[in-house]
Amino acid sequence: MVADAQIILVAVPSVGHQTFFERLVPLLEDGQIIHILSPITSVACAYARSCAKPGRTST
Repeated sequence: MVADAQIILVAVPSVGHQTFFERLVPLLEDGQIIHILSPITSVACAYARSCAKPGRTST
């Protein structure tokens, strides 16, 4: 349910990041912003980057 969303707010415990991002990444559209609420955001971002499709960017 992320189609056409401009911003996606992720509030998932770190134990669920892998499963969450594996399911989220295929649904993403170019230009969507993902905001991760986590005390270990750097880990979540690193995992999200590893799931990204070639040609997509993440910051």
